[in-house]
Amino acid sequence: MPAGIELLNVGALGLGLMDGDRLVTVDGAPVASRADVVGAVLSARGQGRLEMRAGLARLTEAGTKRFVVVVQQPYPTLEQVETMLDEQATHSAAEAEE
Repeated sequence: MPAGIELLNVGALGLGLMDGDRLVTVDGAPVASRADVVGAVLSARGQGRLEMRAGLARLTEAGTKRFVVVVQQPYPTLEQVETMLDEQATHSAAEAEE
């Protein structure tokens, strides 16, 4: 298996990932730590990129299988952010009343 970050508790997410898969690259750059991933995401968002590519590896009976997952990055509008914040405030107020 190549170096990277082993993924845990991802099998039940319904994304086609399996526990034990390894994140090995983000947009082609090697990944050795969570800081590498965070840096790549922040850089992509700073550039306004709409998607990123995660290179993964999975150990199978036939050997290591590599695959790519495309991750889309949404950029909500100001109106959408305000709506989310309003909904959060309403939910928090309702919980406080209970």
